[in-house]
Amino acid sequence: MGVHLVLATQRPDSKAVDPQVKTNLIGICCFQMPNNVSSMTVLDSGKAAQLPDIPGRAIWKTGGSIKVIQTPHLSIERAREILSPMKERSVGRRSWSRRNLRSYDLEV
Repeated sequence: MGVHLVLATQRPDSKAVDPQVKTNLIGICCFQMPNNVSSMTVLDSGKAAQLPDIPGRAIWKTGGSIKVIQTPHLSIERAREILSPMKERSVGRRSWSRRNLRSYDLEV
């Protein structure tokens, strides 16, 4: 049995990404970063700042290996389409509003 831990941050800096924690991570998945400083904070490489603007494109780092990968992507429009039958069934219960959908990270 393994232990799986997912850490996430929107604004990586030295306070958000503790070096001692980062040292113990086996793998790191990093999506496009706005600048080299953010990319270096997460990956110790500027490659995430150089990723093309393709939804789901990311960098996978494990050990000394860095690879560009493509992850599944679920657009907001597709999520709404998938969830619409549930919205119709939720009459009398808490209904999904546009605001509720935005509160969930639907890009995978």
